Amino acid sequence: MAGRPKKTQTEQEKEQKRKKIARLNTIKQLLKNGNASSLREILDIYPPTLLAKDLSMAYGTLKKRIENPRLFSGDEKRHWAALIGVEYEILRDFIDAEIKKA
Repeated sequence: MAGRPKKTQTEQEKEQKRKKIARLNTIKQLLKNGNASSLREILDIYPPTLLAKDLSMAYGTLKKRIENPRLFSGDEKRHWAALIGVEYEILRDFIDAEIKKA
């Protein structure tokens, strides 16, 4: 059966890393420009299962924090801001705005 050759594990890892960087850059620009409208928008770009893994957080824990952003600790916000590559204050203010919407 003719078709594309299978990607090696290294190629797959490079592709996953490229996608991750692209997602993080998109979120970074949205937050820095003040164009991110909601946590849901962020999670549409960066799936919660991947985010939980990258934040060293259980998926269930992240899900609870998404449903109630008040539960995010300062350290969790700092870790997330560092992952995205934005200043802590930008992410903190974004999450605070989400809390006020609720």
